[in-house]
Amino acid sequence: MSWTPVQNEILICNDKTIDQFKLYAELLTLFLKETSFFTESYILDYFVKELWTKLPVGWLEVVSNLEVHDLEAFLNPENSIRYREPWPLSLLAFRSSAFALTALRKSIKSPEVIKKFLNENFFEDEEGRNNTITSEKTKLSFSTNEFEEKSGQHKNIPEFCRRHVKPKKQHEIFRMAQLSDIVFKHFGLKFAIDMGSGQGHLSRLLALCYNVKMATIEANQGHVSGAFQFDQQALTALEHSKKKADTSQNSVISNSTSLPHHVEGSITVASSDSYLEKVLKDTWNETFDENKESFALMGLHACGNLTETILKTFVKQKHCEVLLSIGCCYMKLESNSDGDGYPLSCFVKSLPHHALSYEAKELACHAIEMYIQRIHVNAPALKIHCYRATLEKCIIHHDPSLKHLGLRGVKHAETMEFHEYAERALSRATISIPKEYLLSEEVKSCVERWKEVLVFYSLRLIVAPVVESLILVDRLIYLYEQGKNFF
Repeated sequence: MSWTPVQNEILICNDKTIDQFKLYAELLTLFLKETSFFTESYILDYFVKELWTKLPVGWLEVVSNLEVHDLEAFLNPENSIRYREPWPLSLLAFRSSAFALTALRKSIKSPEVIKKFLNENFFEDEEGRNNTITSEKTKLSFSTNEFEEKSGQHKNIPEFCRRHVKPKKQHEIFRMAQLSDIVFKHFGLKFAIDMGSGQGHLSRLLALCYNVKMATIEANQGHVSGAFQFDQQALTALEHSKKKADTSQNSVISNSTSLPHHVEGSITVASSDSYLEKVLKDTWNETFDENKESFALMGLHACGNLTETILKTFVKQKHCEVLLSIGCCYMKLESNSDGDGYPLSCFVKSLPHHALSYEAKELACHAIEMYIQRIHVNAPALKIHCYRATLEKCIIHHDPSLKHLGLRGVKHAETMEFHEYAERALSRATISIPKEYLLSEEVKSCVERWKEVLVFYSLRLIVAPVVESLILVDRLIYLYEQGKNFF
């Protein structure tokens, strides 16, 4: 069977596409096997382990001649590269294969794309199901135009729902709320449970501005207490806004005064049934009719194995019709008594090269798009990679037992001499390195190679979205194996 690069805006794993997804997963594992010299490396070991020697024959001569501005084009699949000399075919194949194997990472631009997808793959509009998308708040927002220029706050989130929420988080919860609004209306859902809800910012927005009956489950007692406090502050501000009849916020303020219901607990696959029963019986017992109603499960930034818990809970809950899951912290995925972490699907488990190391899963958390932007805005600031790798060499030289020592962050390190950076980074550490050594020719020669370190880091970063694609495809195949068509 031939394979076509997966570049659709929305992917669905069903009877028609499962063979393509299995082939896709197999190709991902084979590519990662061939590029393990990147996935198994840490950039701070660049000098300690002489990582440049791990590159295939012929690569070093080419990449050593790359300038910093060349890296922007090299990392961007939409850009072509001007060659000063012929490149090894293996390097060209590496770049092209990584881009081809990466699942599409662009944001969906229009709610109509989601509406069309839902109608084509699940059901057309039915009586009693509101699938009309006419509200101004359903127009998908983008980080380039959604914030007020002066305040830096989100234009479309009422003030009472953005208190204590940083702009990045505001963008995330608003996009998630927009998607939820479209999907919930399509399936006629009024109830949702947010697992790993933190301080309840998403659930608060959905409850007060989208009239969704929300419940949350969160393990951190401090976050639960904060959620209760922020809920009351938001409700007080909402009532005040209604009294003032603030027309500038009418488009997003609902008539609902139903706050989310918060449940404290460390949920696992084994304990999920008892927690959901608590929500269904104790929280929604008067409003949730098990014979008529369904609910959605949600997880925004579900850390590590929590995403597995959410997926497996969705599979076994007959009243759960929709799952909206965005995972994070892939390096915390681990096999233990509570679950598998990765892989989940029987198919990926059967592949001979499916294993992902901690280093590979940590790499998957890095966003190549943000790194391209950092190169464009302030490439010299990325000297920090070389500084840290050089400092690692210094630390190992004096005490090999302190490998990968956790150090304090140093702001604006690129404006400092290396010895100044090292002294600040080590100010809270248990090791002291003589200034004479920090100023030695051996150390200076490493610092001068900062562009070379940056190039290696960039090569490694190309593999990051491929690792993430494998983790996500494994989850799609798992859900298909459990009888769920999913996207």
